[in-house]
Amino acid sequence: MSDINNDPCFHSKKRKRKGPSEWTVNKRKKFTEMGLNYISQNGTEKPAKERSMRCNCKSKSTACSGLTEEERQEIFNYIWKLTWGEKRAFIQGVLEKCEPKRQYSKTETPPNHQRKPLLGITT
Repeated sequence: MSDINNDPCFHSKKRKRKGPSEWTVNKRKKFTEMGLNYISQNGTEKPAKERSMRCNCKSKSTACSGLTEEERQEIFNYIWKLTWGEKRAFIQGVLEKCEPKRQYSKTETPPNHQRKPLLGITT
Protein backbone atom coordinates (compact mmCIF):
# COMPACT_ATOMS: atom_id res chain seq x y z
CA MET A 1 0.00 0.00 0.00
CA SER A 2 1.42 3.41 -0.96
CA ASP A 3 1.52 6.33 1.41
CA ILE A 4 -0.96 9.03 0.32
CA ASN A 5 1.02 11.82 2.07
CA ASN A 6 4.09 11.23 -0.09
CA ASP A 7 2.23 11.08 -3.41
CA PRO A 8 2.47 14.48 -5.23
CA CYS A 9 -0.95 14.01 -6.84
CA PHE A 10 -2.76 14.21 -3.48
CA HIS A 11 -1.26 17.45 -2.15
CA SER A 12 -3.86 20.13 -1.72
CA LYS A 13 -3.34 23.57 -3.17
CA LYS A 14 -2.78 26.45 -0.81
CA ARG A 15 -5.48 29.11 -1.16
CA LYS A 16 -4.20 32.53 -2.03
CA ARG A 17 -5.96 35.05 0.18
CA LYS A 18 -6.24 38.76 -0.24
CA GLY A 19 -4.22 40.94 2.08
CA PRO A 20 -5.94 43.32 4.52
CA SER A 21 -5.41 46.23 2.12
CA GLU A 22 -7.62 44.49 -0.46
CA TRP A 23 -10.57 43.80 1.86
CA THR A 24 -13.68 45.77 0.92
CA VAL A 25 -14.14 47.00 4.50
CA ASN A 26 -10.64 48.48 4.56
CA LYS A 27 -11.01 49.94 1.07
CA ARG A 28 -14.26 51.61 2.15
CA LYS A 29 -12.55 53.01 5.25
CA LYS A 30 -9.67 54.37 3.19
CA PHE A 31 -11.94 56.00 0.59
CA THR A 32 -14.14 57.51 3.32
CA GLU A 33 -11.12 58.91 5.12
CA MET A 34 -9.76 60.44 1.91
CA GLY A 35 -13.11 61.97 0.94
CA LEU A 36 -13.48 59.94 -2.27
CA ASN A 37 -16.69 58.36 -3.51
CA TYR A 38 -17.32 54.83 -2.25
CA ILE A 39 -20.03 52.19 -1.98
CA SER A 40 -21.50 51.98 1.52
CA GLN A 41 -22.12 48.80 3.47
CA ASN A 42 -25.76 48.64 2.33
CA GLY A 43 -24.77 49.09 -1.34
CA THR A 44 -25.57 52.76 -1.95
CA GLU A 45 -22.97 54.91 -3.63
CA LYS A 46 -21.74 57.86 -1.56
CA PRO A 47 -20.42 60.87 -3.50
CA ALA A 48 -16.99 62.42 -2.98
CA LYS A 49 -16.63 65.29 -0.53
CA GLU A 50 -16.97 68.80 -1.94
CA ARG A 51 -16.23 72.22 -0.58
CA SER A 52 -19.20 73.96 0.99
CA MET A 53 -20.35 77.44 0.05
CA ARG A 54 -18.49 80.42 1.45
CA CYS A 55 -20.09 81.78 4.61
CA ASN A 56 -21.33 85.37 4.75
CA CYS A 57 -20.34 86.05 8.34
CA LYS A 58 -18.94 89.42 9.35
CA SER A 59 -16.99 88.08 12.34
CA LYS A 60 -13.53 89.53 12.77
CA SER A 61 -12.37 86.63 14.96
CA THR A 62 -12.79 83.88 12.34
CA ALA A 63 -11.23 85.72 9.37
CA CYS A 64 -13.13 83.60 6.82
CA SER A 65 -13.51 86.52 4.45
CA GLY A 66 -9.71 86.88 4.27
CA LEU A 67 -9.27 83.57 2.44
CA THR A 68 -9.31 83.49 -1.35
CA GLU A 69 -11.01 80.67 -3.28
CA GLU A 70 -7.59 79.21 -4.17
CA GLU A 71 -6.55 79.15 -0.50
CA ARG A 72 -9.85 77.50 0.47
CA GLN A 73 -9.29 74.84 -2.22
CA GLU A 74 -5.71 74.25 -1.03
CA ILE A 75 -6.85 73.82 2.57
CA PHE A 76 -9.67 71.50 1.47
CA ASN A 77 -7.29 69.31 -0.56
CA TYR A 78 -4.67 69.31 2.21
CA ILE A 79 -7.11 68.23 4.91
CA TRP A 80 -8.66 65.40 2.88
CA LYS A 81 -5.23 63.93 2.10
CA LEU A 82 -4.50 63.48 5.83
CA THR A 83 -5.22 60.36 7.84
CA TRP A 84 -7.75 60.44 10.67
CA GLY A 85 -5.16 61.06 13.39
CA GLU A 86 -3.43 63.76 11.34
CA LYS A 87 -6.80 65.49 10.78
CA ARG A 88 -7.45 65.56 14.53
CA ALA A 89 -3.99 67.00 15.18
CA PHE A 90 -4.48 69.63 12.45
CA ILE A 91 -7.83 70.76 13.82
CA GLN A 92 -6.49 70.91 17.38
CA GLY A 93 -3.53 72.92 16.08
CA VAL A 94 -5.67 75.62 14.45
CA LEU A 95 -7.97 76.01 17.45
CA GLU A 96 -7.12 78.05 20.52
CA LYS A 97 -8.33 77.10 23.98
CA CYS A 98 -10.24 79.90 25.70
CA GLU A 99 -12.03 80.21 29.01
CA PRO A 100 -15.85 80.33 29.02
CA LYS A 101 -17.40 83.76 29.60
CA ARG A 102 -19.90 82.51 32.16
CA GLN A 103 -18.82 81.72 35.71
CA TYR A 104 -20.38 78.63 37.29
CA SER A 105 -21.24 78.03 40.92
CA LYS A 106 -19.81 75.04 42.77
CA THR A 107 -23.01 73.03 42.34
CA GLU A 108 -23.04 73.37 38.55
CA THR A 109 -20.54 71.48 36.48
CA PRO A 110 -18.75 73.70 33.95
CA PRO A 111 -18.36 72.51 30.35
CA ASN A 112 -14.99 71.70 28.88
CA HIS A 113 -12.89 74.57 27.63
CA GLN A 114 -14.30 76.19 24.54
CA ARG A 115 -12.20 76.54 21.44
CA LYS A 116 -12.03 79.35 18.92
CA PRO A 117 -10.19 79.42 15.59
CA LEU A 118 -6.82 81.11 15.32
CA LEU A 119 -6.53 84.02 12.92
CA GLY A 120 -3.48 82.81 10.98
CA ILE A 121 -4.31 79.54 9.25
CA THR A 122 -1.24 78.07 7.56
CA THR A 123 -0.87 74.79 5.74
